[in-house]
Amino acid sequence: ESAPGQLGFSSAAYSVMESSNSVTITINRVGGLVGALTVTNTPADGTATNGIHYVATTNTFTFAAGQTATNFTVQINDTPGTNVDRTFTLALTATNNAILSAPTTATVTILDNDSILNFSAATYSVVESGGSVTIAVNRLGGSADAYSVRFATADLTAVAGVNYTATNGTLTWLNGDVTAKTFNVPVLHSLLTNGNLTVNLSLFNATNLTVGSSVTLSGQTNAVLTIIDAESAPGQLGFSSAAYSVMESSNSVTITVVRTNGSSGGVSVGYATVAGGTAVAGTDYANTAGTFTWPNGDNSPRTFVVSLTNNFATNANKTVNLRLSGPTGGATAGIMNAVLTIVDDDSLVGFSANAYSVVENSGTATITLVRSGATNLPVTVTFTTADGTAIAGTDYTNATTSVTFAPGQTTTNLLIGITDNVTTNLDKTVLLNLTAAVSLANPVVLDNTLVPTNAVLTIVDNDVYVQFLTNAFGVMENAGSAVITAVRYGVTNTAVSVNYATANGTALDGLHYTGQNGVLTFAPGVTTQTFTVPIIDDVVTNVNRTVNLALAPATQFYFNDFESGSIGSEWTIINGMPSAFAGGYVSPTNLNVSVTPRGSRHFLGEFANNRVTLTLTNLPAHTNLTVSFDLYLPRSWDGNGIRILSQTQGQGPDVFDLSVAGVTNLLHTTFANTLVSSGTAADQVENQAYPNAYPGGDVPAFTGATEMNTLGYIYSASGSTQAMDSVYHLTYTFAHVAGTVAIQFTATNLQNITNESWGLDNVSVVGGGTQLGAPVPNNLYLGSYSNATLTITNDDVVDLVAGTADPLFSRGFGANGPVYSLAFSSNNAVMVGGNFSTLNSARVASLARVFTNGLVDSTFNPGTGPNAAVYAVATQPLYTNAVVIGGAFTSYNGTSRSYFARVFANGTVDPTYVPGAGFNAPVRALAVQGDNSVLVGGDFTQVDGQSYNRLVLIDTNGNVDATFNVGTGANGTIRAIAVESDGSILVGGDFTTFNGLSLPRIARLNFDGSIDNTFHPGLGADASVTSIQVQTNGAILVGG
Repeated sequence: ESAPGQLGFSSAAYSVMESSNSVTITINRVGGLVGALTVTNTPADGTATNGIHYVATTNTFTFAAGQTATNFTVQINDTPGTNVDRTFTLALTATNNAILSAPTTATVTILDNDSILNFSAATYSVVESGGSVTIAVNRLGGSADAYSVRFATADLTAVAGVNYTATNGTLTWLNGDVTAKTFNVPVLHSLLTNGNLTVNLSLFNATNLTVGSSVTLSGQTNAVLTIIDAESAPGQLGFSSAAYSVMESSNSVTITVVRTNGSSGGVSVGYATVAGGTAVAGTDYANTAGTFTWPNGDNSPRTFVVSLTNNFATNANKTVNLRLSGPTGGATAGIMNAVLTIVDDDSLVGFSANAYSVVENSGTATITLVRSGATNLPVTVTFTTADGTAIAGTDYTNATTSVTFAPGQTTTNLLIGITDNVTTNLDKTVLLNLTAAVSLANPVVLDNTLVPTNAVLTIVDNDVYVQFLTNAFGVMENAGSAVITAVRYGVTNTAVSVNYATANGTALDGLHYTGQNGVLTFAPGVTTQTFTVPIIDDVVTNVNRTVNLALAPATQFYFNDFESGSIGSEWTIINGMPSAFAGGYVSPTNLNVSVTPRGSRHFLGEFANNRVTLTLTNLPAHTNLTVSFDLYLPRSWDGNGIRILSQTQGQGPDVFDLSVAGVTNLLHTTFANTLVSSGTAADQVENQAYPNAYPGGDVPAFTGATEMNTLGYIYSASGSTQAMDSVYHLTYTFAHVAGTVAIQFTATNLQNITNESWGLDNVSVVGGGTQLGAPVPNNLYLGSYSNATLTITNDDVVDLVAGTADPLFSRGFGANGPVYSLAFSSNNAVMVGGNFSTLNSARVASLARVFTNGLVDSTFNPGTGPNAAVYAVATQPLYTNAVVIGGAFTSYNGTSRSYFARVFANGTVDPTYVPGAGFNAPVRALAVQGDNSVLVGGDFTQVDGQSYNRLVLIDTNGNVDATFNVGTGANGTIRAIAVESDGSILVGGDFTTFNGLSLPRIARLNFDGSIDNTFHPGLGADASVTSIQVQTNGAILVGG
């Protein structure tokens, strides 16, 4: 407790009986006890008055070190007489740097404990035929304490036992209870004409039960009850009820007026419907008025009719006011005002929502119809479906059905059959509609403004597909690495994984790049993932080279040895080398000869018969395996003595076998060398052939073999020789379901030649349940870009011819739609805007960034991007290469943006840069000024709800700069903007006047938006100006 602490009241509310003389208040100290603290309390009147109800005193209290609380009292005055509870307030103020904590104010309530017990009225009346009358007694004044009072009846002109039944008793109120208490006085009908009679009612013996003392009564402690003689009275006239109701389809309703409590003499009363209800005369009912009369002795009821109109519209119940007036003949007034409620009997039927969704593998979609309004009758509607983007019979089952709501039924469900197409595509829609035949027998209303009668069912695609962002990636060879982006589409709320791998194209692993493989995992909500391919700069001027990229579902597993080009990057077959291992690659340990004919392979010689076994364990579920490898055979294949090269040179084996333990022998081939004539006596070629069925030829005889370079070696009569290496890429697929596999690679030396050798490279084992591209668990598919090419662009100097196309800029397939705008971004990359969905084979949405080699920059990821064309792009260099865009779009990656937005360098939209409600029409031109404010031109006439005709300045915060004033602006679209070095602004477009002046399609403005009168374009342009550029010498280029 090293802090001084804080001071505050122990409660924000206190209460005290006014008879208690004082109230105790506590101030607490919390949060620390170090040192002394001082605080001042100040009272103030609320409904209580200082000096009358309490005594106000301002006090200062000092807390000593370690003191946790202090108490003080406020004097309370017990005021005589009954009144109400009253309040005053207390407030703390800190002194000497004390700190307060809530509550720092408190309210004190003084509870009045004085009460007055009185009759609710001075007179009561009841017709002698009424049976009884209820008498109410009120408690007035304070609510504190419990009270009781005695009551009793006494004869005046009425006689107990003849005209009424005498009664007495006690009424009691608990502490805090102020509700009225009642007692009943029974009256007796004498059947004699004896005039009205009276009974005395009295209250006495009041007691404060809480304190046990008697209370002096005052006020209305006596009252008179009049018993009205039913035989001699002219009676009472009134409606039979204060409320009537009728269904609107009933056409009319009958209202009854009655004469009660006497029938002596003739009486009359007027009746009428009057305005003021929610029903409208002439629309919902017909006005009516008249007079009823009763002769002496007649007490039969009278009736009148109110005509109704059935509007066949579901709405609220409506009311009509009914009134009686002017009773005559001494009749008293009964119920003189009544309300007629016209009950709407139409049912409002519609969909429970205007949008439904269902996952496509759900089997059915449930559509709910709701009914409101009148529900007492059956009603029928017709439900139909129609194609939106979904197709009946393919995506869903078409439905047309009659739906009946039974009386009292308010909801019903309909089922629509949904077909899982097991194909990754976009969400699809079905249009839902309700119709009805309205009649008196079917009082149903369909009103789309009240409840939807049209709705859309979205069939949510539950499939996921993953593919590369593009099928053509690019990187400069001096970049160090290339970032490869994979994207997923469809369902994003689950985790999915795919494998990736690189393979040689024209680029060689270890020489031009470092091979990669692994798993990309997309967490829920994540739509992009990347992996990196290291690039090796060979510092040699040469051609561009390619790396092959591949994706496979993670349920298809990989083993491979795609490693860097050093010892261990391939398996070198060594006599006596260990043969079994799991995963990874073999790193030879007893090399004695190393030959590197292609710069990255390493082989041994001097061996006879050798086998290496690849053993993989703990395989995931699969139904087939595919093994692929490069078989390398140096120099001549078999050492049969027919060779020219030295015996110390490596030779190939005689027989090669590929087999799977316990499954099958996939390859058995015997190699042979033969001398054949090349067509001249001077030149001969030693050919290698396989298998024995193809003697003397070099035709690949087994499935999957692809010749990668010439077989054997060539020599000439001159004695010169050229060693030739053979490399074959072999692929075999076989059925397999076990969790372990052992794949054997075997070479046999038939002639026992000591220097035969061979090698393996790029060995991979791929497992799967189905072929690539087919569905696998979790509805994961590979998209059309499951294979891609990475182009490594040579960065070394080449001579370019002026005016010719830049060979280093690869535009590929270009854009599949118009390009409207270009702007330089960071590192001379180019921002591209237009109305396209692919650029250079990459999937983009009207906005992309490309490298200097023309390939799309996959690190710029706009997501779904703008939802319509981008007409203008401009870079804001002061904001880390953010760009502003304008166009016909109204959203960007799902975020609302009205025709204008700022986008960060990574492709995401700036959430803070928003000009209010935005523009009311497309933006077509942008220009960034030196302070990064943006001039915006286009079709618009309003920005953020204010009038700005087609040109406006947006400040660095995204707001309209009101100091830039163009007056009435342009009378037509602005399509081009350029800023000169002195800050002057050139605008071009379709307009013929600007701020009221004739300036056909081109004008120059001062920095504040006013017209530069020194700029004289004469007759201007005779058609639209679409582009303006200012050269370094100040000359202006105009295009259109």
